[in-house]
Order: sequence, then structure tokens, then C-alpha cells
Amino acid sequence: MLTLTRQTPEQARRALRNATLRGGEAAGAAAAIHRPGEGDVVAVDAAGKMVRQAAHEGLHHLHDIGAGATDKAVLFDVDGVLVDSYPAYRRIWSRWADHRNLDPDLVWSHTHGRRPVDTIQVVAPHLDAAAEYQLIREFMAHEGDNFPVYPDAAAVLHLLKDRRWGVVTSGRTPTVLHRLRAGGLPDPPVLVDSSQVRRGKPDPEGYLRAAQLLNVPAPDCLVIEDAPAGVAAARTAGMTVIAVRTTHADDELTGAHHRADTLSDAIPLITDWLDRTHP
Repeated sequence: MLTLTRQTPEQARRALRNATLRGGEAAGAAAAIHRPGEGDVVAVDAAGKMVRQAAHEGLHHLHDIGAGATDKAVLFDVDGVLVDSYPAYRRIWSRWADHRNLDPDLVWSHTHGRRPVDTIQVVAPHLDAAAEYQLIREFMAHEGDNFPVYPDAAAVLHLLKDRRWGVVTSGRTPTVLHRLRAGGLPDPPVLVDSSQVRRGKPDPEGYLRAAQLLNVPAPDCLVIEDAPAGVAAARTAGMTVIAVRTTHADDELTGAHHRADTLSDAIPLITDWLDRTHP
């Protein structure tokens, strides 16, 4: 039985806090669904089920994803894991570096797995990061659809059609969804983008938020990453990490528990992890 009641944001937050403190089934009995442009929050109560938020282009959908004790989750980075954005982003950042008389190689070395504003703040602290980000977005628009999905991404996601999964990205939701859909990939049940966190990778906040939205403990999450910053974020969150060597070499991915050349090569590692954690 699903009941929707309208509450203030503070009431909804208090309900979530209390449910979490009670633990067990009660921990999955309330969720907060934020609706853009409204000053209140819909609190969702469910018996034996977990209803969670998935934000897609400003539309908030309710997904009945279960709440069994053995549920685990697989979380993906997007760029370098599901989407082959390396060539396009290299051109974008090189163009920006040349525009600002910066070393393109130095700038590029600080981009992987990080939000653009974080990269700008590191390599050019004297510049207005917000203004420079808009310039980066203009350069990105010139690239058009030069962001193809990896050919093996669909097969990997098909493995998870009956599992909990999501993505944690340094990009923005509309852009990410456009690229995934253009490549024929499904919308993630949970998508945590750069706007939903105060601190980007290597901070663990994004991965921890995704685990919370999926109602899965951090140690029961498997992360697929390609960048050292993302690997560090997932490890700090207490999650198991598989790194794919799509953008970095082994010596830069030593923090990962496992490494594979491609997503296809990671499939046995993923299925083994799922088999071991789902008796």
C-alpha cells in the first residue's frame, strides 16, 4: 500500500532521519521526492518496498526497486566508462588552455573524473571558475554528438536489468541522458550529477549519495571507474572498485581492487562479484 502525504521540507527530512535511525524495514519506509518549483516535499511511505528518486531532466519518477537484505548495487562513472568522451574532451580542454595561455597537458592532467569547475579552480585559480565553465560549455557545444557510447556498454547494463544500478558523474543530467540515449542505453534508475554534490571526486560524496538513493550500504556497492579521482572517491566511500584502462594506465589505477582493459573484460569480474554477494 503506497501513501502520499504532503509535508514541508523540514518535516520530510525529519521523517527520513527518524526512519534511518529506527533501521530495519522502517529505514525504507520514507523517501523525499523534491518537485521543482514547489515549496513542499511529497513524503512517500511504503510497506516492505523502497521507493526512491531518479531525477531525469527535471522530471522525478518513482521507482519500486525493492528492499531485500541481499540487494547490492553497481555504480558507473560515465565518461571513460559508458561514454567514450576522451577525444572530444581532450580537444575541448586543449582549446580552453590555449585560449587562456595555459599548458594544455597540465590542464588535461587535472580533468579526469573531476567537475570542470574544480579543474578550473586548480589550474587557474585567478580566473572566475563559473564564467570559464560557460566558455567550456560553448566549446563543448561545437563538438556536437562526438561522444559515442562504448560498444560493450549495452551488454554490461543488460546484465543489470534486474539489479540496482546507477551512475555518478561529473557532468550534468541533461547532457548525460542525451549521450546515453543517443547510444541506445537505458536511463539510469539513479543519476547523481555534479549539481547534486558540494564536493566532486575524489571526495566520496557522490558515490555515497547514490548508495543512499538506492538504499544500499556503501560496502555492498561495486563501482566501475576509469580515473584515479573516481577510484579514490569510491575507495574512500568503502566500495569495491573495478578500474577500466580506457583513459589511464595501470600505475595510475593502483587504488582499484581489480583492473580490466575494457567493459567487456570487466564482465567476469562483475558477475563474479554479483554471484559472491548474491548467494
